Amino acid sequence: MKKILCFILVLCTFIGIVGCTAKASPENSITVYYKREKLIYGAADSVVAATYLETDSGTPNYEYLLNQYLAATPGDGFATTFPEDLKLVNFKLEGLTVKVVLSDQIAAYSGMTLTIALTCLTQTIMSLTGCHEVIISAESAQLDGQNFITLNRDSYLLLDDSGATQN
Repeated sequence: MKKILCFILVLCTFIGIVGCTAKASPENSITVYYKREKLIYGAADSVVAATYLETDSGTPNYEYLLNQYLAATPGDGFATTFPEDLKLVNFKLEGLTVKVVLSDQIAAYSGMTLTIALTCLTQTIMSLTGCHEVIISAESAQLDGQNFITLNRDSYLLLDDSGATQN
């Protein structure tokens, strides 16, 4: 009886370990970020959330992948994040910094709409390249009165948990 009980315990433990493994990304896909359709409060992905974009490219052609991302329609649960017909004009990876020039359609956004769009783009680029900083500009227009906007992981707060640490 003890052997059967031990066997059942080991089997349950194994099933629990297998069930808790991280969800793997689908084959031939990249992790991209879009604005959520409905906000979920109290989570790091409450406004900007990850999803997968299927690609037909096996090699990391960043320009091609980012143009696919900008042109893609977000799936269920996600809102339109970028202006229609937005294109990547230039992409340059220099060490741990990526310089991106977008078409002027991005200049139609301002304030929080621009912030969320650029945060999604930055998260996606950092996921693709492993870079630490993204410098974004428009081809011939300013972004919210600036020639370029520099973002890194410390530029935005995905979850405000500052109140949790106070006594």
